[in-house]
Amino acid sequence: LIPAQDVLYVETQGQLIDLVKIYSLQGTLIKEASHVEEVDVSKLPSGMYFIQFSGEGKTVTKKFIKE
Repeated sequence: LIPAQDVLYVETQGQLIDLVKIYSLQGTLIKEASHVEEVDVSKLPSGMYFIQFSGEGKTVTKKFIKE
């Protein structure tokens, strides 16, 4: 799990990230951003979320905790 307080930084390891989406545990889309290296999560309530990265024909989903 990735802990976050105000900002999530996107480390791409050389891959291009076209789209970042944040979902609640219930699957509701909360936030979406294109071509970013960081995502502001400061306004999200504390709790667990999913973050989805899409780029170069691939999609990866990870969990993170907003502290």
